Amino acid sequence: MNEPSLAERMAVRPVAPDVWAVPVPIPDNPLRYTVCYALEAAGGLVLLDPGWDADATYEALVSGLATLGGAVGDVRGVIVTHFHPDHHGLAGRVRAESGAWIALHDADARFFGSDAAAVEAMVRTNEVWMRAAGASVDDHPELADAEDEVVRRILLARPDIHPLDGDRLPGTGRLTVVHTPGHTPGHICLHDPDRRLLFGGDHLLPRISPNVGWHPMSGTNPLSDFLASLQRVAQLDAATDLVLPAHEWAFTGPAARAMELIRHHDERLAEVKGLLVAGPQTAWDLVQGLTWSRPWASLAPNLKRAALGEVLAHLVLLLSAGEVTRSMGPPEVWSMIQEEPA
Repeated sequence: MNEPSLAERMAVRPVAPDVWAVPVPIPDNPLRYTVCYALEAAGGLVLLDPGWDADATYEALVSGLATLGGAVGDVRGVIVTHFHPDHHGLAGRVRAESGAWIALHDADARFFGSDAAAVEAMVRTNEVWMRAAGASVDDHPELADAEDEVVRRILLARPDIHPLDGDRLPGTGRLTVVHTPGHTPGHICLHDPDRRLLFGGDHLLPRISPNVGWHPMSGTNPLSDFLASLQRVAQLDAATDLVLPAHEWAFTGPAARAMELIRHHDERLAEVKGLLVAGPQTAWDLVQGLTWSRPWASLAPNLKRAALGEVLAHLVLLLSAGEVTRSMGPPEVWSMIQEEPA
């Protein structure tokens, strides 16, 4: 499908029978918006990924639901594809207004805390992670200053329902949970076999590649998980007419897009190995030598942390495949395993 204009993407619109796209803004973020989906369900509406916890986002959600003849009070359930704040942020506010249940996979919910001590502990863990990777946090303390980011990720509304792979949620018919770990450990997609829809969350986006990083809030081998999850959704191709992602726009052909993303990571793995041929390096050395969409020096600290996590995810996959070694630090140093001469 052709890329629609921004105005078209931001419009509240039906995307399938009894399913509407309700785009809601993400303040001060280059992604601009999250696409919340409203599904007609038994006794009211079910929302998928209601968006960032901000007044402007909530007002857009209220206005969008009014456009389709509904209101927050009509919401019976909120499904969250993963625990990132641009997806889960408003879930608690919607529940408080409507009494709706919240569904989130337990592999994500396990990271939630309830107070300042939990935030402080995760901030300290994040700094240890960066030092182990070789990041110069003493010279650049802003690199480890992740408190705002941590707050948004762990002080979130706890779910009422912990859906597992293959589950169906109340009032949603045959809408089926597909566990797709990688972007987060508990990321889920949802497949509707009757409408032939795949709600892709951040797992399957039409243009950009979701960040897959190894860090204190990831799985043990997130890139391996992500690649396996791509193969999983590719198998739904024959039963899917339309993919509805949480950002950008709807598209067709989940298998083709999954294969594009697999090739992207194959190329990234080759780039990482190409840098390691020159000799042992820390992950922080490697991240500065890789190709990014913008110059490394221009990236904000949170984007540098995300990039570091991505490099580490590729290194952990190579480690599991027996292609690299890691010397324990801090800092940890990564090396290619040299092949024995024939």
